[in-house]
Amino acid sequence: MSGVYLHVGGDVIIRASDIVAILERNTVVTGAATREFLGFMRARGKVEDLSNGDAKTVVVCRDRVLLSPISASTLKKRIGDLDHLRS
Repeated sequence: MSGVYLHVGGDVIIRASDIVAILERNTVVTGAATREFLGFMRARGKVEDLSNGDAKTVVVCRDRVLLSPISASTLKKRIGDLDHLRS
């Protein structure tokens, strides 16, 4: 997946190989460990809100966390669609 890029919202396109996890926002805000992780990353200035406050998905990357307005299922489908193009 190293040559696959994914549009995650706004003007941001990231390399799919940099993605660690794609999580639904509701899952993140209800889980204590994920809330703590998000707070840790936010305190270090590593959280970028691409959704203007209306995040549907939390995209955890190697070096940052992106709050995306695009649903987790749509992002996962896009990765799958792009990966099939490479074959």
